[in-house]
Amino acid sequence: MRSVVFAIVMLVFLTLLTFGARALLRHGNKNIWEFSFLDKFAKYLPYTGWFFYLLFGAALAFKWKYLLFTGVTGLSIVMIVSLIMILTMPVSLLMGKISNYIPKRKKNSNILKYNQDRRLFLKTAAAALPVFTIGTTTNGFAGAFQNVKIPGIDMFFENLPTELDGFKIWHLSDLHLGYYYQLDDLERLLLNAESESVDLVVITGDVADDLSQLTDALKLIDQKKSTYPKLVSVGNHEYFRGIQEVRRRIDTSPIPLLLNNHHIVNVNGVKLLIGGMDDPVRMHTDNVPFFERSIKQILINKPEYDFSILMSHRPKALNVVPDFNIDLVLAGHTHGAQLGFNNRSIFEPMWEENYLWGKYSKGKSQLYTSSGVGHWFPFRLGCPAEAPIITLKKA
Repeated sequence: MRSVVFAIVMLVFLTLLTFGARALLRHGNKNIWEFSFLDKFAKYLPYTGWFFYLLFGAALAFKWKYLLFTGVTGLSIVMIVSLIMILTMPVSLLMGKISNYIPKRKKNSNILKYNQDRRLFLKTAAAALPVFTIGTTTNGFAGAFQNVKIPGIDMFFENLPTELDGFKIWHLSDLHLGYYYQLDDLERLLLNAESESVDLVVITGDVADDLSQLTDALKLIDQKKSTYPKLVSVGNHEYFRGIQEVRRRIDTSPIPLLLNNHHIVNVNGVKLLIGGMDDPVRMHTDNVPFFERSIKQILINKPEYDFSILMSHRPKALNVVPDFNIDLVLAGHTHGAQLGFNNRSIFEPMWEENYLWGKYSKGKSQLYTSSGVGHWFPFRLGCPAEAPIITLKKA
């Protein structure tokens, strides 16, 4: 039922978006550029969107891998171009209107040339704005298909036991296998990380949107050499795809699932607790009570440990963990909004409490939010896909 509602909402949104862009572009062409090909482009934009939408739906239903990629990529391009037209065309139309107010005839030839130059400049600027924005978008599409980066991230803790100084955790999150990221891409990532020595591998949810790839993906990840066992937790997409089937497939893999429970590893006599939090699934609501219940269940029977790591798909768990003396949270979910600058999401100033990408702290607890390995929308600009290696350091 949720899938049907989502499909209808997406179709309505696509229709409004593309017809709105068509109206603006045809109006702008009539008043500014007067190119016949722009009229044709605008005329068929909504129908192109519908075509890719139906192709995407059919490929998803019948598991046509290559058509799925074509459908969802084409649909994404149509939607982004339409959005660019809606955002930039009002400014372009204003520039065109201003150019029409510049006098076209003057007795003085110098003034005439000056006015013609001004009109030409304004019309060029009116055309350049959407073109420049589309050019930037092209870079964003290219960024979505670049190799996943493996950055080294140092996290400093005053209370870190000496035995854990230099302990390395490979953090994988949001692979979203099945849309743009496939098993061969994951294999390439593992080959690129082959020379990197790590102690622990954690996977913080949204592993596969195509569940047929889930078990094989975990088997591939299990081939990565690490000192201690690999561990996986769930995200909202595990629930979207059917949590019972997800659990069944994970149970047939070599990597255990942490779902509101914990695993303790002994590191040179030091007890390191790794907890796996459940996901609230709901998007726009206060999840604090859910997080509190989940952590209480993870720490039931008050296990003894010297340092703790919480695998939480949602970075907002940071708002709760200081009350439970959790040292480090590793999260994903946000993808950094897939737009960034200087290793931060560009939306950071507006949504600071969402902890979109990078390092954060609250009290003595710290968080690293990964921008994710994969994505469900093929656009990344200044926010590359990543699989960071977190190194614990003594402050």
